[in-house]
Amino acid sequence: MNISRTHPLKQYLLISSFALLTACGNGGGGDDGGGGSGGVTSSSAVAVSSSSAMSSSSSSSVASLVANPGPSLTFDMGDTVTLNPHAIVANPNDFSVGSGNLEVKGTSTNPMDIVAISWTLISGPEPTLITTGTTTANATFVAPSTDGAGSVDIIYKLTLTRQDGQTAEANVTYTIQKVNQAPAANAGSTNTVKGLSTVTLNALGTDSDGTIASYAWTQIGTDNLVALSTPNSSTTSFIAPSTNSNLDLTFQIEVTDSDGAKATSQVLIHVIPQDAPQVTLHFPPATGVYKGSTISAFGTTTVSGATISSVSVDTGAGPIAATVNPDGSWRVDNLPVPGTTTFTLNVTAMDSLNRTGTTTSTLSKSATSNGSGQTWSNATGLAIDSKTNTAYVLATGSSLSEARLFPIDLSNGNRGNDISNFSYAAQGIRSSGFQRLTFDEANHRMYVSIFPATTLLHRQIISVDTNTGMRNLISDPTRGTGNAFISP
Repeated sequence: MNISRTHPLKQYLLISSFALLTACGNGGGGDDGGGGSGGVTSSSAVAVSSSSAMSSSSSSSVASLVANPGPSLTFDMGDTVTLNPHAIVANPNDFSVGSGNLEVKGTSTNPMDIVAISWTLISGPEPTLITTGTTTANATFVAPSTDGAGSVDIIYKLTLTRQDGQTAEANVTYTIQKVNQAPAANAGSTNTVKGLSTVTLNALGTDSDGTIASYAWTQIGTDNLVALSTPNSSTTSFIAPSTNSNLDLTFQIEVTDSDGAKATSQVLIHVIPQDAPQVTLHFPPATGVYKGSTISAFGTTTVSGATISSVSVDTGAGPIAATVNPDGSWRVDNLPVPGTTTFTLNVTAMDSLNRTGTTTSTLSKSATSNGSGQTWSNATGLAIDSKTNTAYVLATGSSLSEARLFPIDLSNGNRGNDISNFSYAAQGIRSSGFQRLTFDEANHRMYVSIFPATTLLHRQIISVDTNTGMRNLISDPTRGTGNAFISP
């Protein structure tokens, strides 16, 4: 054989020229049985593989940075929205959040590491971002109100910054849909009326994210039906049915808002016989704040075609009988006051025909004194000066020195000095046993009726000047003529 596998010249030619690979493909083999073409092909593959690997390495490029804020989504008001950058900051050491924006920074010597991630609010209502730490750019916020609009868009820009200076940005849109808030309805307070009287119902409808579109009054139940004057208005009226016994009527208001949501409220109307006793509560007034474990109450009652047989007062512990005078005035002392912040005082009068009349007052209770100034034992009379926002209290006690008239500033509860002390002879008539107090606002005078406990003293009507405290006799058995007082 002329060609040998180990001939140096042939090796050189095979390595340096790809053409010889095919040219020698059919060359004859040596007697050694080695097959010259097989050996040449195996060596060439190794060399080519090495050359290809080097070529691939020299032509590769740095991978591009891509920001991925996730897909744009739609949420309802009140839903939780999540900001996820799908990336992390290398060695985070700086964090800031506020005004709807968030940024986390870090450091690295690797050019491929992300060293800053930020969320920037582009448009839409500013949410409050909630984070769980200062090392990630993950955050959440509650989808805000649309302020009446059908929907609003919140657009955020996600920015990534790599150590080598390359940045990437992408926006994401969160659409917030309006969730209609149901309206609120208020049919008014429970009321007591007489038969055949005109009763007015006033409803209030409110809607936090729209307007009230309609009102609808209906009567609940099928007994004692009445005709409502304007059932599709916020205000309506009816004539209470004639009755010889107490009746309860229930009415419902339904309000509908501009988005079709509805709300209802009911009100109870107590109807008493048209000739039932009329009860008036003079004290305590509902505007006051009371303390202590007991309270007094007094007032008047009138009736037509009958006489008052009893008056009872209940603060929640059961009715207590009041003392009723022939003229219809009544009083009860030492009523128990429940240990609650508010309590209801109910007064019920019954006449000789077993007809009842009632009145109710809801009072507030304070654990501490309201206002400053003097205190008193018992309040016999109370008068209000609406022009000066002042209440005048006629107080009594176990001694004459506790019989006095003093003012209360209704704006702050402060109690002033005595206007008139009935034990001071310099201010006029000295007396006690007060029955009633009437205020002449135009002339700044109080008129007090006196019914002394002892028959040695006269029953009197006196006046008190609210400016000077001076007391003057108006009428008694020694002054003036006419019928004698029974219970002035």
